[in-house]
Amino acid sequence: MALIGTYELLPIHTHHFRPRPIKLVIGKPIDSSGYTIRQVDELTARLRNEILELYQSHAAPGDLAPVLAAGAEVDMLDSRAEVAREDS
Repeated sequence: MALIGTYELLPIHTHHFRPRPIKLVIGKPIDSSGYTIRQVDELTARLRNEILELYQSHAAPGDLAPVLAAGAEVDMLDSRAEVAREDS
């Protein structure tokens, strides 16, 4: 599922709504039964990519580009790698 228009509805660092339509888009189901707990990062990356593709295929010209969300994925994976090194 992808929610489109939420950033424009309530931008970061503000407490005021800017009324606008929100779109909920539901994609095809993703079978996760073939993944193991050791593949959680792989599954997360696949889910994130599917959501971004769903977003891009349904976003209007004025909607926030999902590229901003992609940076969060890299940060998340980097922080997990640091935790793994600390545990070793």
